[in-house]
Amino acid sequence: MSDEMLLQPRQPPSSFPVVGEERLASELYASKRAKGRKSTFSPDEITGILRMMDQGRYASVADLCAFHGISRQTYYNWQAKYGNKAVLALRVDVLEAEIRRLKEIVYTSLKATSGS
Repeated sequence: MSDEMLLQPRQPPSSFPVVGEERLASELYASKRAKGRKSTFSPDEITGILRMMDQGRYASVADLCAFHGISRQTYYNWQAKYGNKAVLALRVDVLEAEIRRLKEIVYTSLKATSGS
């Protein structure tokens, strides 16, 4: 390859949205590729997505992935990395609901005894 070919920025694919000028879009595309792709989801968002699947909000992994714009491989990588956290977070939600229910029972019994 010649040096001129190496120095030219890579052209964006035809489906890349052009915002403003063509030059700006190609620079944006080249800068994203140069830096490497970073996750746009925080760990909390990832566990939330995994919990949605565990709760049965989606019929299949493919539906969940299509809705959130991720690949199935990304989903399974997240499941391997964050899966236990999602299960623990779901368990915490159940326990918090139980605590709220018990607090309400205690509050109503205290209110009934103090009102007599």
